[in-house]
Amino acid sequence: RSKPTSGLTIIPTVFVLITGRSQLPSRQLMEEDVSKRKAAMDQNYVGSRRHAIQTFWIDYMDQVSWEIGARPNLWQMLLSDPELALKCYLGPCLPSQYRLYGPGTWSGARQFIIDAYFRVNKPKADFRVIHSEKTDRRQETLRQGTTQDAPSQEVNS
Repeated sequence: RSKPTSGLTIIPTVFVLITGRSQLPSRQLMEEDVSKRKAAMDQNYVGSRRHAIQTFWIDYMDQVSWEIGARPNLWQMLLSDPELALKCYLGPCLPSQYRLYGPGTWSGARQFIIDAYFRVNKPKADFRVIHSEKTDRRQETLRQGTTQDAPSQEVNS
């Protein structure tokens, strides 16, 4: 299973570098960036072999997509496609948002974002409680209230 950052990191970045649309920063700048990220990671995450490299994925995706020209511009989107802009701004951040523009665009990205709530809520709508004698007794007890079983409490004046 791929991580949301994998596609954005590999495919469009390689495309941009091969076509010459962008160049890698100098070695010194890259090493400084690695040092800053490592310091931030050490401050925010528990040090262990399992968590060797971690970052906040949205910040990372924003940076990489900006560098390759794939970062969505919500102001422009608000003018051209208000429904999509609101879904991107108010809804969950989805990797598909980074496939709307720039290299590696996906024609299904818009619809994927629009339908996100449906995909999340559809399983909940189909959820059914399986009744058994035990659950029915519990429900009946809850309906009757637990005050019958609880000792009475007098308020001292």
